[in-house]
Amino acid sequence: SRGESTMKCIADVLSAADTRERPIMVQGFSAGAFMYGNLLTELGRRGAEGADFAARIKGSVWDSPVDASGVPFGLSRAIMDGGVAGRSEGTVGQRLLQSALEAYLSPSGPMRQYYQAC
Repeated sequence: SRGESTMKCIADVLSAADTRERPIMVQGFSAGAFMYGNLLTELGRRGAEGADFAARIKGSVWDSPVDASGVPFGLSRAIMDGGVAGRSEGTVGQRLLQSALEAYLSPSGPMRQYYQAC
């Protein structure tokens, strides 16, 4: 996905010899946690190099996080390619994923019960 390729590029840049010793501060906005998840996945693939990178992360700031009701729309658009800017209805794949996420996060769904318990 675009998110994975973007985070791979960021990990490459921040792993270069001239930046390898610098501490890292992460800031996420809105659904940025999805991108951060992509970064952590990439670091996991890198084994020891990824662990060294992760150890440099000294903190994080999350700005305007999405609550459970906003996740289906935002996540379906973020992970499914093919969306057109300004078109809120999305592609068929995006709408199908949004529907699946809405069902999963419904008030009777397992994830909503977990989310509300935390």
